[in-house]
Amino acid sequence: FFFHTPPHPCRLTSHCLVGALLDSGTPPVAPSPTPTIFSCKTLRLESALISSSHTPNHHFESQERIVMSLVRTNRAEFTDMFRCFYENCPPELEKAAHITPSSSKTPPITTPPITLNFSSSADKILMNLDPHNPKIQEYVPNIYELCRTIASDFYVHTRDPFDYEITSVHLLRNPVVWEQYQAEKKLRRTLLQSEIVSRAQARTAQPSNPTGSPAAEPLQEDPELLFKDDVLFHGTQKHKLPSILLNGLDPKMTIRANYGKGCYFSDTIEKCMQYVDVQKSVEQEYSIILCCVLLGRVMVEPYERVRRTLGPHSMYLPDGYHSAMAHDSYKEWIVFEKSQILPLCVINFKASNKPESHYRLSQFSVLFKPSLPYSIGDIPRVCTVPTPVDNNKAVQQGDTVKSGTWREPDVQTAKMLHSIFRIEKARVCNIHYPSFKEWVISATNGAGEESFGYLADTEMTQFMQMSQNINLLHDRMEASRARFRAERTKEHLDIQRMIHTSGVSIDAHIVGLVTGLMMIQEQFVEIEKKSQLTRVYAAQMLLANNLRYQAEILAHEQQWKQLKDELDVQRARLLTSYSAEQLSVVENVLRLQKTLARKIQEDEASLERQLNAINIEKDRSNKHAISVTKAITREGLGLRIADAKKKFDDAQASKTLPEDFQLVNTVVMTSTAKSWPLIVAELLLPPIMLNQLSYDKQSLLNLTGPLATHVPGQDWWAVAPQSIYETPVPSYLFWPLDPRRRIPNRRFFQLKDYIEWIFLEKENRIRKHRWRHDQTGNNATSEPPADMLQHDNATAIQQYLRQQWDQLDPTILKSIGELSSRHGRVIFNRAERQKELDQMGTDLLNELFVQAEPHMLIWDSSSQSGSSTQGDAECPICKDTLELPDPNTNSTSQATTSEPEKVVKLKSCRHCFHEACIKEWFNSNDAQLKCPMCNTMCTTEAKSGATKNAIRGQRPQKLGPMPDGVMGYHFDTRLCCYFIFVVMPGHFIPNPNPNGVSPRIQVPGDVRYVVLPVSARLGPLLLIRLITLFYYGHMFRVGRSLTRGVDNVVVWNGVHLRTGMKGEFGFPAPNFERNCWEEINQKGVAMGLDELILSMLCADGSEPTPIHVDTQLTSGVDLPASVVEEISSQALTMRMFDPNQPLLFK
Repeated sequence: FFFHTPPHPCRLTSHCLVGALLDSGTPPVAPSPTPTIFSCKTLRLESALISSSHTPNHHFESQERIVMSLVRTNRAEFTDMFRCFYENCPPELEKAAHITPSSSKTPPITTPPITLNFSSSADKILMNLDPHNPKIQEYVPNIYELCRTIASDFYVHTRDPFDYEITSVHLLRNPVVWEQYQAEKKLRRTLLQSEIVSRAQARTAQPSNPTGSPAAEPLQEDPELLFKDDVLFHGTQKHKLPSILLNGLDPKMTIRANYGKGCYFSDTIEKCMQYVDVQKSVEQEYSIILCCVLLGRVMVEPYERVRRTLGPHSMYLPDGYHSAMAHDSYKEWIVFEKSQILPLCVINFKASNKPESHYRLSQFSVLFKPSLPYSIGDIPRVCTVPTPVDNNKAVQQGDTVKSGTWREPDVQTAKMLHSIFRIEKARVCNIHYPSFKEWVISATNGAGEESFGYLADTEMTQFMQMSQNINLLHDRMEASRARFRAERTKEHLDIQRMIHTSGVSIDAHIVGLVTGLMMIQEQFVEIEKKSQLTRVYAAQMLLANNLRYQAEILAHEQQWKQLKDELDVQRARLLTSYSAEQLSVVENVLRLQKTLARKIQEDEASLERQLNAINIEKDRSNKHAISVTKAITREGLGLRIADAKKKFDDAQASKTLPEDFQLVNTVVMTSTAKSWPLIVAELLLPPIMLNQLSYDKQSLLNLTGPLATHVPGQDWWAVAPQSIYETPVPSYLFWPLDPRRRIPNRRFFQLKDYIEWIFLEKENRIRKHRWRHDQTGNNATSEPPADMLQHDNATAIQQYLRQQWDQLDPTILKSIGELSSRHGRVIFNRAERQKELDQMGTDLLNELFVQAEPHMLIWDSSSQSGSSTQGDAECPICKDTLELPDPNTNSTSQATTSEPEKVVKLKSCRHCFHEACIKEWFNSNDAQLKCPMCNTMCTTEAKSGATKNAIRGQRPQKLGPMPDGVMGYHFDTRLCCYFIFVVMPGHFIPNPNPNGVSPRIQVPGDVRYVVLPVSARLGPLLLIRLITLFYYGHMFRVGRSLTRGVDNVVVWNGVHLRTGMKGEFGFPAPNFERNCWEEINQKGVAMGLDELILSMLCADGSEPTPIHVDTQLTSGVDLPASVVEEISSQALTMRMFDPNQPLLFK
């Protein structure tokens, strides 16, 4: 299933099912060899695109939505949208779009002089495709849709679309690169198709094969799907764009890379931001190239670096592969063939300058400083984020005010003076004016004499960076020291635990005897090694008959026999006084202690080398600092300050202050940053959890060898998760992220897509079942088509999905909204959630009935035998006349008479009632939401409970006791699980103790984390229920922590989840999914999925094996309705998790 435009969170076209937007229908002409840039403003598209992503309950309102989860789409390529710019671009369009660099307001690319032999339009390098230009619209009617598609492709690959603002998009028009790419695509598809045919012919001829050699296995790959346009991004610097325009992306131009000399691409904008221009202004504009890439067969690099196939100098891939994929913090693809790459357009954009934004808070220098976290406790609670500032204001309001004023250095400057200048105590003075920035340092020697030295601001900045590097080396050394201490302490405790567990008493006498025995053993082993080496060397050098070597070998044998006899004597002597178990324990303990001592020596040597490196760096920096610092007298310093101030006053009077740029370190409290939970779930939790796995489990992540040794089904995505969780994992086709391909497994881009797939798959299997039932004769044994819905009308499927959503708890759709199945953020704010529930109650009542109009009043002859006029219609419940307000009566006359009761009509039938009467009828305990007259159901069973609450004036869904918080989740492809991280800031609550000193007490902020595997039985459905649980505040509460013994802290609210990869709170965890599912059922949230799953037939349309639940204990017993409902819910859960129940996602 190929969707050639990735969906945007706003769900512009459901699964972004967009056809070839640009197709003029004219026959193609010979392309011009002129590389051209098409520039199009996107009119702040992010505002229009993102604003609709937060609009709830509009899942079916857009006329553009065409749900195609099971409907096979056309196979139009992504490049088809741009075909008219390359193959049939008329001269009139070039003339309409052409602008000269001088007329462009902000030309994004300065094109160098071109020496190639171009056509007459060679000077048309920059072309502006303005969507509002009528001449451009004449030739490209869908230009706005094209810009909209490119923008949605950009924003959907960001972690937070609000961090970026697209300013312009430039199409790179190079017909030569276009033709090379299209020819390469066609060639590779043809070669693969030929290979498929040849293998099929070889298998057909296998019975007549005289050699008996096995035929090649058939290829199950679709050439058009394997070599399709995969949209990826390439981060680059702006000054390289002209070269890319003329020559394309050439892997040979790669200078330095971890996985070889290829072109690198990513599906994450944050990854590409590591390679763009360095920020030099507050309004910095960055550029990223949107490319189409032919990935083909992708080689996945192993988890461990030492087992990887590609290295820094690799230039080719193993046979059978067309690209490679590496997955560290982000996914990135490596392509080594230039013809597989088509640079389409340059996206120019600005990034957020807010320090708490996802882009700035997730930078590598912020997260992994000084090193990777090893445990949850190492995750920083405070981050220092480099943030750009408005420089002129900062200069005028900050440094300019302090210029010429002596002060004590701040902490960072004091560290720099101590480590580089080796000054213990000093004062600093900055002379900071625009175009004149210097620093002055005052130090006092031992004789009490004060000396001055000044240096330029750039040199001061350089020394500050040197000091930070030295401090970083020192922090790493201290981190290594702490890690060594923790590891050696653990090993020492393990040795003590071994001694205590064995129960063997170890005294000095037995230690001495065993030590002597071990020394003899070591000599024995050493002599044996020497003898073997001598024999091998003599044999290799053909000196076996040499008398010298024979004598040496004989001496070794005699020494070996003596040591063996001595070893046997010592061991026999020890066995007379001690048992063999005692000797074994003491020997193991001594060997471990010796190993521990050796490791301690190695640790000390490593720390000594790091300390020497720090001292060398300090000496080098000190020599450089002494050479650049210039001495000055106090009188000369006063003259320099006065001269600088005069220049500043003159510049301020003439308003010619130059702009300057600087980054200021801003401290961000992670508990208040809404992007922090997603950052931790995606970048910090995976390495922490991977470190918890044993070596044999981690080795399963390296099953990605070359194609020659590849065994289907033995990849890590099929072996590692099942080995870790010991439960069946889903087929990778159902994973939110395909392990080999780029980000979209587009069928399941959003969480709601999985539920929609269940809806459609249920209908598909029902049709298969009917097809089997209708087959007779010879066709009875034939298999039904794989997809029975492929010829259906998309509008009918859309209407069908809407009806199916009505059968589920409305809180599910409300909570998951437009959330991605890859990663997302959920916010619980009690005040906002209460407003949403109030609005939901109003919507449910509006779905139940509408205000009656005169033509709706119906006289029922069975209830009244009087007049037959509409005015005599009566309420079937109270028997009073149904009266409507007269529209011709003015408000003054209405005020003097009593207003009639409000009359409503049920939407499900034709009967009218007084609003108060029908609400009272529905509100009765034994009444269902059915019409009292015709017994028609007025709403679905899933919405009946919420609707009754709305009738009673209550909220449809009760909010839980959880305090406000933010939850972030991320799907980890390597482990087939979701990592969830929750941050709840500190807050105040009423004091539960009425006699307390303060009426309010503070609840400290806290964090929680969860590991949630994706199983073949539930897929992401358990995550959907957990999101709904958090969305309505039922996941946590404030109470007493039994593990910590502390009151008034955030604790779990009765739903037991796993918080590690192994151990007591990790995996394997039998019945984890079932227990968690039952506990969520007890909260009454996200109901209705049990019945949906149990109503599914088998994949081939056959009926599953009946599952019977024992209900004899409750048969014939009159139980309360609440108990019966609970028993029914438990019976559904037992059936759903029965071993005979078919796995839905396998």
